[in-house]
Amino acid sequence: MGRLRPDRLWAIAGAAAALLLLALGWFVLIGPKYEEAVDVHDQASVAETQVGVLERRLVELRQQNRDLQQYQERLTTDRQALPTTPALADFLRQLQAAGSATSVTVSGLIVGAPSTLTAAGNQVFSLPITLTVDGRTDGLTGFLDELQLVRPRAVLITSINAIPQGQAGSFTDTVTLTVTLQAFVASDLPADVGVEGDGTAPTDPDGAGE
Repeated sequence: MGRLRPDRLWAIAGAAAALLLLALGWFVLIGPKYEEAVDVHDQASVAETQVGVLERRLVELRQQNRDLQQYQERLTTDRQALPTTPALADFLRQLQAAGSATSVTVSGLIVGAPSTLTAAGNQVFSLPITLTVDGRTDGLTGFLDELQLVRPRAVLITSINAIPQGQAGSFTDTVTLTVTLQAFVASDLPADVGVEGDGTAPTDPDGAGE
C-alpha cells in the first residue's frame, strides 16, 4: 500500500477531531442538559399526578362540606341513641311519649347499677332498667315497637312478663307488663345512678334520686 497523501491525512485528522469535539460537546454540554430536561419532564409528570390527586381530594372535600349538615344531623341522632350521660330524664320523657302514642301508662321505673361492656373495641356502660306499663294488649305491643323502632334512645329488651288485671284473668282486659331492658351510655357514669319511681318525670337533669 502507498502512503496516504497529506491532504487525505489532514481530512481524516479533521474528521477525527470533529468526532472528538462532538463527543466532548455531548458529555460536557448536551448530555447534562438532556438529562436535566428528562428530570424536569419527570418532575412535571409527578407534579401533574399530584395535582390530579389534589383536585380529586378537593372535589371530595367540597362534597363533604355540602353534606356537613347531613353528618351533623346523623351525629345528633347517634348521640341520642347513645348519649354520654345517663340522661334518665330525657329517657323518661321518651317513655311517656311512647305511652301516650299507644294509649298505655308507664306506672313504674327502676334503674339498677351500671355495668361495663366492650363493643367494637370501645367501652360503654349498660344501665339495667325495669319498666311497669299498664294497658291493653294491642297498646302494649305498640309500646314495645315504639321503644325499639321509633324512640331515639337505643335499648335492648331482655325479658317481658304480662299479668292480666281483671278478675277473669283475661288478656283482653287491662294488662300489667313488666319489661326488663338495657339502655347504654358512652362515657363514665357516676357511682350512683339508680332510680326508682312511678313513671313521673324527675326534676334533676339525669333523673337521679327518687
